[in-house]
Amino acid sequence: MVAYSCLWLSLLSPHGVLLTSFLKGSWQISETILGVFRGAGAVFGLSATFLFPRIRRRFGLTKASALFIQFQAVSVLLALVFFVTESLNGLAFLVMILFSRIGLYGFSLGEAEIRQLNISAGLRGKINGVASALNSLATLLLFALGTLLPSQEEFFVLVIVSGCSVFAGAVIFHVWTQRAAQGMAATRQELKT
Repeated sequence: MVAYSCLWLSLLSPHGVLLTSFLKGSWQISETILGVFRGAGAVFGLSATFLFPRIRRRFGLTKASALFIQFQAVSVLLALVFFVTESLNGLAFLVMILFSRIGLYGFSLGEAEIRQLNISAGLRGKINGVASALNSLATLLLFALGTLLPSQEEFFVLVIVSGCSVFAGAVIFHVWTQRAAQGMAATRQELKT
């Protein structure tokens, strides 16, 4: 849940108001291009719903979820590099944001299924409520940062925070998977003895 909440602390979304405002105001991208970018973001995100079940069947739930969040982290970190270097007048930055949607939505599917499988029915509502609150808190923090850093010249700080947040989510999920694997191995060993 914490890993997924980190992903909500990112403005690198085709549907984000902060990114849209920056693209319109600073890069002066037309409404038509912004509309295409936002629509493409939805298509890329939707593609994860077709990819995730196939990858899940091949690698299992946890590994598939890890692959998707790692894909998102790499896509966002490349977007960060392209933003800072202004490669191809920002086109590479926007393309990497689109690809990051595949990782985000694929991980979202996996994370939700992991919670459903690993939380008892009696606690599921409470824990899912905490997860929702964490996501809302991350979004609130993002908007607070946008308020504290309102100028277009400071936007790069928000991009860096977003990249670091997504990377932190990938690291947190990796640590969780390692601990979960160790716990399962210990349980198997106890059952053998």
